[in-house]
Amino acid sequence: MIAVLGEVMIELAPAGAGLYRSGVAGDTYNTAVMLSLMGADVCYATALGDDSFSTEIRQAMQQHGLNNAAVLTLKAQQPGLYCISNSANGERSFSYWRQQSAARQAFQSEVLFEQLLQAISQCTDVYWSGITLALMSDVVLSRWLTFLQQLQSRGGRVCFDTNFRAALWLGRDDKLLCYQAALLHCDYFLPSLDDCLSIWGCDSLTQALEQLQSLLPVSSPVICLTADQLVFWLEAGTLSQFSLQFSEQMLDATGAGDAFSGALIAALQQGLEAAVAIEIAHSAASLVVQHQGAILPDVVWPALRQQLQQLGLPPQTAKSGNSV
Repeated sequence: MIAVLGEVMIELAPAGAGLYRSGVAGDTYNTAVMLSLMGADVCYATALGDDSFSTEIRQAMQQHGLNNAAVLTLKAQQPGLYCISNSANGERSFSYWRQQSAARQAFQSEVLFEQLLQAISQCTDVYWSGITLALMSDVVLSRWLTFLQQLQSRGGRVCFDTNFRAALWLGRDDKLLCYQAALLHCDYFLPSLDDCLSIWGCDSLTQALEQLQSLLPVSSPVICLTADQLVFWLEAGTLSQFSLQFSEQMLDATGAGDAFSGALIAALQQGLEAAVAIEIAHSAASLVVQHQGAILPDVVWPALRQQLQQLGLPPQTAKSGNSV
């Protein structure tokens, strides 16, 4: 089972005529759902409150087959919330209310975080992101890195996605140190070129690749760097390049990267080669961007599964909710 650590929130998306539609989303949550749809056993680790919005999130998790054994319930607390705004030229912007969310409290508290670690102690693999990293207190991050080191010593694998959000690092000067610490404890590193430019100040793709290789330990993780319509796969010192054909029917690109990461990890877990895993991940992301929101509608999934099986994804038993 793979543990996915992060914050899932209530999303308010424009629905026309001044109305908003509520949903459930968040970077690691979106990835967890794709992992589950692809056949992986997923335990989502976070904290929620005891309000109606938290209940809505729990129901969504169950609907998508996520194990909720590692979801803490904090009394009289609420989940984070964000609102999507569309400008006249179609660009999207986001407003967040997450400073006092239950998840942030869990990632700031050593006591609460220890409960999360106990809940995922039997998981074999881990996926987390730079957003989760930004929410952690220093003491929690130190404990988390120790946990990851112990998991790796038992043969577990750690996947880390940069998912850099500048707003979460405002007023802080430890961004580079935190990301560097995360890199030292991962087996699969999933950065985007844009994130590399923002985090390390790289000014080109070549410099980004060189910078990452210089930062990583001798026993470096596999790097899957996405840049526009290219994917660069660096493994054991060998760099491979793959071209991607973007969908011409793009409606909403918000969850493309999350879907790509989830499908890629699921394919790799099932023993597929990098080239096949990347093709499967891109196919999944290409379909996600043709729909509103980061989560595929249920009616679309059977067609995607058939398409992915043609690419090499092994047949899987349909997933069902798992409320623990």
